Amino acid sequence: MESEKERTQTLKKFRKYRKSLKASEAELLEKLQNFHKSKNGSVKTLKNSKNDLKPLNPDDAGEVYIISQLNVARAMPEVLDQHINLLEEGEDLDRVLVSFEYNVYRVKKDVYDDMGDWELLLKVLPDDRRFQIQKDPKGPGDLILKELIWIKDYEKGLKDMGFERI
Repeated sequence: MESEKERTQTLKKFRKYRKSLKASEAELLEKLQNFHKSKNGSVKTLKNSKNDLKPLNPDDAGEVYIISQLNVARAMPEVLDQHINLLEEGEDLDRVLVSFEYNVYRVKKDVYDDMGDWELLLKVLPDDRRFQIQKDPKGPGDLILKELIWIKDYEKGLKDMGFERI
């Protein structure tokens, strides 16, 4: 049985996470601008569709990772707000946490959906390298692969529970 203390702690964590996402959005935008400046000395105009940024060079892991994280940071506050409201309305804590994890999966799945080359790389990645990436990612390429591994592992867990359509 859940305690009121656990509910309160979860609410605090969700609110803190939401606040940190807003701060990280500004930091990521600055990183992206600095990244573009360091590449060619000028600021590039970003492709923006429905508030999602698209990389100008999909082969540049640094740009892809920064933009992907920026898109996650922009999508997650709405998810957090929904789950904060559920907790404030007295919804079961375990249900809210399961729902939150699934919604994080959906956000990341949407953001990392168009990563064909990266997913191909993931399929041929040796197990020891995969483990190393999960434990200690080095650079933006590993961070992209780590996110894709998390998505695939979550999908496997859903399938193992009997959910065929994801």
